[in-house]
Amino acid sequence: MKLSWKFFFIAYIMVLLSTGLGGFFLVKSTTDTLWDEGVQRCKASHAYAVNSFYSLSDVLTLGESDYVLLSSAMESQIARSLDSSVSEFDILPLSYDKSGRYNNLEYDDTMMVFIEDGESCVLEIGSKAQVKENVYIIRCESDFSSLVKSNEKIWTQYRITVLLVAVLCGGLLFVFAKKLTKPLSKMSDTAKEIARGNYGLCIEVNGGGEEIRTLSENFNTMSTVVADSLQAIQKECDRRDTFVADFTHEIKTPVTSIIGYADMLSTYDLSDEEHMAAAQAVYREGKRLEKLSMQLLELIVTSKESPAFDCVSLESVEKSVRDVMLFSEEKYGVSLLVDLGKEYVFASSPMLLSLIYNLVDNAFKASPVNSQVRLYSENLGDKIKITVSDKGHGIGKEHIEHITEPFYREDKSRSRKGGGAGIGLALCKEICRLHETELFVESEAHKGTSVSFMLRKYTEEAAKDE
Repeated sequence: MKLSWKFFFIAYIMVLLSTGLGGFFLVKSTTDTLWDEGVQRCKASHAYAVNSFYSLSDVLTLGESDYVLLSSAMESQIARSLDSSVSEFDILPLSYDKSGRYNNLEYDDTMMVFIEDGESCVLEIGSKAQVKENVYIIRCESDFSSLVKSNEKIWTQYRITVLLVAVLCGGLLFVFAKKLTKPLSKMSDTAKEIARGNYGLCIEVNGGGEEIRTLSENFNTMSTVVADSLQAIQKECDRRDTFVADFTHEIKTPVTSIIGYADMLSTYDLSDEEHMAAAQAVYREGKRLEKLSMQLLELIVTSKESPAFDCVSLESVEKSVRDVMLFSEEKYGVSLLVDLGKEYVFASSPMLLSLIYNLVDNAFKASPVNSQVRLYSENLGDKIKITVSDKGHGIGKEHIEHITEPFYREDKSRSRKGGGAGIGLALCKEICRLHETELFVESEAHKGTSVSFMLRKYTEEAAKDE
């Protein structure tokens, strides 16, 4: 059974029970009170009549032959003082009682009986009284016909009210149950769509209360997170596929060359010069594979390493960079201008050097001959910004977000010619991550590139936090 129907039936039964039982006890209490009040008024009138009879009997000396005088004197006098609820009052000798109801009644006892005749209902209250040797019946009658009709009318109105409440509340509860559970139905339908693979679907909720809105917001958040997570997983899978494809492509050329030259050395009768050229080619391609494997190993080790940070002097870093890059300046015909200052940073010295070497080496490869590469720092309060800039061919905007992916190359022919495999920037990205920073790349085609990152300035507080 659907939740809306369960809610409807439970609420409907509760409304009917509360309305029906509450109304029943209220109506019954009202009609019983009215009935008891009528009975008590008749009893009070009868008690008054009996007391008045005895009082008057002390004054009047009456015999059985004086009944007419009794009727005209005592009845009329007592009747004038009785409550308006008494419809008939009389005082009769016991011998005049044709019903025989009073024969066995004890003196001063009271008999009460309801007499119904068609739509008529009369309450008769009577008792026997004795004055000397004479026995009399003192009787009061009260007409309850109007009260019976009034009570029946009240019960009829109660039944009609319960019926109207049942119909009206049933309709309202049905509409309310549908409206209340409509967001849940939407969530159920959306969940089915998500199960079919339509991830990221959300629902709009305009009602249902705070709890339903909160549940819907959490559902939408969950759906978005699932979609984002699956998208991230898909991107990661795509990156791995690309990585494998690029890696396969990267090693295919040197392996093919090595196999070809090795076959040439073992099969053909070569001259000394040809033999030397083939051997050099095998050696060159072998060194290329060795460099590739070392770069991959460094990338894997770096991503899993927990480096030890310490105080690093940028002045010493500047000296190391000048010494190491001296050969590259001659090789590429590019000059290096270094100005790192004399600040101290909180970093891993070997990783920081590897990061800067890779960035400067990439800048050399991208720069035209006789151009200049700058390596400089900026003091930003508690941070030091280190930047490597060149005036080379630049990077297209559509490629900037991909350049830190392993083996990614904007221009495959130029990268291979420069000897790169596209792992250097991936390694730089990992080193930046370990230093809780990232690479910021600004580039424009044919106008150069600027790559920067932030490092924490060394202080005693920073060392304690570490």
